[in-house]
Amino acid sequence: MGKGASTPYWNGFRTQEFWRFRQAVAMKDQWNETLRCPVCDKTGRASLSQDNGDTPTIQLVPDGFKVVSTRHGPDFYCGVCDVAVKP
Repeated sequence: MGKGASTPYWNGFRTQEFWRFRQAVAMKDQWNETLRCPVCDKTGRASLSQDNGDTPTIQLVPDGFKVVSTRHGPDFYCGVCDVAVKP
């Protein structure tokens, strides 16, 4: 199908396809959480994101920390002390 008058285009994208893509990108939340171990005081910054679902996705885990899956979603633990960290 060519670039006819019946199919609107914007910068080479079909307008409907562009807005579907734009809406999908806009619906993804991203944030950082500062982590601190209550035992050894190690700190780090984790990156998370969340689509339309309830459970966040871990994008980046700082060195010295690990992710533990729980029924409520992922939790961060100190890799040395093996205790839950405080955000």
